Amino acid sequence: MVIEMENEIKEIEKENIRLIKRLNVIEGQVRGLKQMIENDRNYMDTLIQICAVNKSLKSIGHTLLHNHLSHNIENDVEKDKDKAVEDIINSFIVLNK
Repeated sequence: MVIEMENEIKEIEKENIRLIKRLNVIEGQVRGLKQMIENDRNYMDTLIQICAVNKSLKSIGHTLLHNHLSHNIENDVEKDKDKAVEDIINSFIVLNK
């Protein structure tokens, strides 16, 4: 049981590192977008890059939700099933706005 928890914590830490690396890439994309606007680049190229950033952020949101559900759902349901279901529904609503 303890070894399983340690392995789970290590996996969460690894995933957080991956997410931070992805956020660093997105940060670079946003700086690039700023330059595109400052340099009056073609609007379509700029829109395409905005869509790419949005897609990347949404993907990170999906990953965070997946990780939360994978690692915490059993505990949340045991504590308060109705609240856990409500939190999941609200998470999907927020993620899909």
